[in-house]
Amino acid sequence: FGLSNSGALKDPHPELSDQELFWTVDQYDFVIMLCAGDLQCFWHFAHYGESFYLHFMKQWLSGDCVALDRHLSVIVNAPSGLIIGTADDESAQIVFSVEETAGFYQMCFSNFHNRFGIMQVFLNFGVYYEGQEKKKEEEDMKQINISLSFIVVINNCI
Repeated sequence: FGLSNSGALKDPHPELSDQELFWTVDQYDFVIMLCAGDLQCFWHFAHYGESFYLHFMKQWLSGDCVALDRHLSVIVNAPSGLIIGTADDESAQIVFSVEETAGFYQMCFSNFHNRFGIMQVFLNFGVYYEGQEKKKEEEDMKQINISLSFIVVINNCI
């Protein structure tokens, strides 16, 4: 749907090393408005080995009487420009393991099905790294054990 101007963003911050860029679990939730025939693209950074997810849902469409279609067209591109996933529905999810080296993944949302009507779309996307989740769980358990040990010491003193 006309992505000629919207190629994947390859190196938006060449002065930063991979280590200085994001390396954490992150998630974003927000709403966008797509006018009839509109296309909006967003980029999100991901490292090799992370899991990338995108969930979207059309919340409402103004001009239901004149709008031709309630579907939203979505495409996700890898930093290399390869298409990773597509959807053409009112709601869907695109989930994948990042197989390329670190880079910005492009998500484009299009209301090209309609010549009339504004579409409100809820987006939820982000990345998580299995190793980081496990490390965080281990740190949390360590804190719990320290807290429990402290409680035992206090109870023995009372």
